[in-house]
Amino acid sequence: MKLSKILKNLRILTEVKNHKVTGIYNNSKECTYNSIFIALGGINNDGNNFIDEAIRNGAKTIITEKDIKKEVNVIRVKNIKEIEAKVAKVFYKDLSSKIKIIGVTGTNGKTSVTTLLHNFLKQWGSVLIGTNGAFINDEFHSLSNTTPDILTTYKFLKEAVTRHFRFAVMEVSSIGISEYRVHGLAFEYTIYTNISHDHLDYHKTTQNYIEAKRKLLIQTKRHNLINKDDHILYNFRDFRSIYYSLNEVEVLSEEPLIFKFNDSRYYSRLYGKFNVYNIMACIKILSLMGINLIKFKEYLKDFKKIDGRMNVYSVQDKKIVIDYAHSPGAVKNVLETFKGCVVIGCGGDRDILKRKVIAEICLDKAEFSVFTSDNPRTESLYKIFNDMTFGLKGDYLIIPDRYSAIEYAIKNFNTILILGKGNEEFQVVGNKKIRFSDLKAVKRILKE
Repeated sequence: MKLSKILKNLRILTEVKNHKVTGIYNNSKECTYNSIFIALGGINNDGNNFIDEAIRNGAKTIITEKDIKKEVNVIRVKNIKEIEAKVAKVFYKDLSSKIKIIGVTGTNGKTSVTTLLHNFLKQWGSVLIGTNGAFINDEFHSLSNTTPDILTTYKFLKEAVTRHFRFAVMEVSSIGISEYRVHGLAFEYTIYTNISHDHLDYHKTTQNYIEAKRKLLIQTKRHNLINKDDHILYNFRDFRSIYYSLNEVEVLSEEPLIFKFNDSRYYSRLYGKFNVYNIMACIKILSLMGINLIKFKEYLKDFKKIDGRMNVYSVQDKKIVIDYAHSPGAVKNVLETFKGCVVIGCGGDRDILKRKVIAEICLDKAEFSVFTSDNPRTESLYKIFNDMTFGLKGDYLIIPDRYSAIEYAIKNFNTILILGKGNEEFQVVGNKKIRFSDLKAVKRILKE
């Protein structure tokens, strides 16, 4: 594809030397001959500092927000993230229209819903993009964000279309929406799971957070499937909206999970009433797509677990639950499902306002609470603990070292709920990632 064609589609009138475009990159090291380099700004890694490297590697056009001069084409734009998405859409020939994309957004439940759908849909070919990484059917690729940058997403979609896959299932975060990481993608269906307190370090206000989610409504081609029981989402209405609700089901058991919907019984090895919502979202979407629910019922009965989500281990006389819950709503869901000692922390350099809310939920719902570290990043652990516990009344213990906190809980309680990290394999301390796994810690402690 020629550069002139891309610019014409974007209505960019800058005078340039035309050339065939071989690729689009925002990593200078990946640039190839005749490629476009998108010089994204940033605090820690500013793409503008790597323009010369991109040119040495073959880039013939640079897109930037800065006023610079180079021996190659330089196109200056106002909103580089939006332009990146638009350039990618033209270059990849509107690839998202060639595969059925199911987007899932919400504060909680995104990973559970996308994982359930992907593992069922991969019999027809499916790519999953989300918190636990990207999966091209079963082929794993690590990701640094729940919703990766738009160029990464297009690479996965291209691979899926090349392999004649029918589906792509994607977690869509509020930050991803705001950062134009899904801009221009055409979603066949979008599922809205719920909205509660989260990401206010980025969005600043709850209303900004809500409005970020709302933007996705207009990118859906067929239907927006919305949790009717969520008082915020209930107002997300347009002519494509369809709803799901617990009022449509009869929950017969929570452990094991059994419920009735439309005179059919569904059995699942997943835990908690909130997982009925996640399964119902899958049922409704599959119904809209005309897929046989008898097959899904059989699949659901045998589906064992979602990595890092309500993973339950019964060892010796202990029941140990490991879950990714790190928002107030998610923490409450876990603690209402299992009663025991909770081990939890709050992330550094992130939403300060939710810290005390989470601590209060723990004291209200758990048998006992141990507050510990969870990716403190560059923030003082003691400031985080103070934000969590200032003015707090009740019994709790602060053990800064996460391993020691887990060890204390295991030695003193029969049911232990280890929350916040799920299947993460690291702790972020300062600007470094240090190897740490809740599950590996549990296994080591039980062996001692």
